[in-house]
Amino acid sequence: MTDKSETASINTCVALLNQHHKIHHLTLCITVTIIAFMLFMNARLETSIAIMSIIAIILGVLETVIAIRVGFDQKLLENLAKDSLSKTEIPDHLEAMDNALTRLKIMPAGKSGRSLPPRLLGCIQLLKKQALLSALQILSILTITVIVIIRQA
Repeated sequence: MTDKSETASINTCVALLNQHHKIHHLTLCITVTIIAFMLFMNARLETSIAIMSIIAIILGVLETVIAIRVGFDQKLLENLAKDSLSKTEIPDHLEAMDNALTRLKIMPAGKSGRSLPPRLLGCIQLLKKQALLSALQILSILTITVIVIIRQA
């Protein structure tokens, strides 16, 4: 039988990971706005603004890659929580999941066999990376804004 605290930990982590959509939507809006801004301004962009805009776009793309991974982890944990409620042992499910991920070449064989706590912490670390990339993108937008204000003064 599955430990209730393990199931609670999984459900808590899933609830936290579910918030990644909010971060991603913010980053996506910023990225699309920057691309539209660059297309609208075309050749009239100063070099410093163009560079900061490209950096912001790259940060948006990187955030999207991490968001995809966080969403994937969220779905895997949701399935794990469902299985734990149906009395499947978590270690058995983790082993089967590792085998599937390794077979599909999604995960290197060396990462298989980890217990639940390091996996949950790894998922949270990915969410933090996603938030950091989004924050850096916002910082780059603020930098562009400051440059524009200084140039106009």
